[in-house]
Amino acid sequence: MDEATAVKSALASGGGKIRTLGAILSVIGIVFIVMPEALGLGVSGLLGVLLILLGLFRGAFAWVATSWGSVLLRYAIAVLAVAAGIVVLSDPARGLEVLTMILAIYLFLDGICQLALALPLRPFGGMWIMLSGVVSIVLAIMIWRQWPASGESALGILIGVKLLVDGLAIFGVGGTAKAMAN
Repeated sequence: MDEATAVKSALASGGGKIRTLGAILSVIGIVFIVMPEALGLGVSGLLGVLLILLGLFRGAFAWVATSWGSVLLRYAIAVLAVAAGIVVLSDPARGLEVLTMILAIYLFLDGICQLALALPLRPFGGMWIMLSGVVSIVLAIMIWRQWPASGESALGILIGVKLLVDGLAIFGVGGTAKAMAN
């Protein structure tokens, strides 16, 4: 098998797998869009549990520090994580407000990174990545303008839209790879 045939085969095979991943992400995005409140409260509850577990583990391993100051600082961080987890579990709506703002920051930075990544990839489906980056930035601005009112349902809807658009972008890149193989 010559090198050109090997590259064509890899592109064709990889393109199909990439398209499958894109389709799966798109379906998950649609589910999140349809059930935004359940997703938002579920994410908030999961975050609370994870913070408590993080705090417990940090506290259990704080003794490994090299000095008493470090041990005390690690215990303080552990207590803070457990307290934050309890607060999030006791008031999931407030936790969602904070998560929504963090999501807005993430989406904005993700969009900028995707735009920067898309420029050199233009011949290989970079326009799909660029579209995804623009959507991320628009979603971030939408959250920012409506925060904190955007809390409960916004988190689910916007994560769903982000996954749907990313899935479509990945699907498009996979299609480009497959087309290049032919």
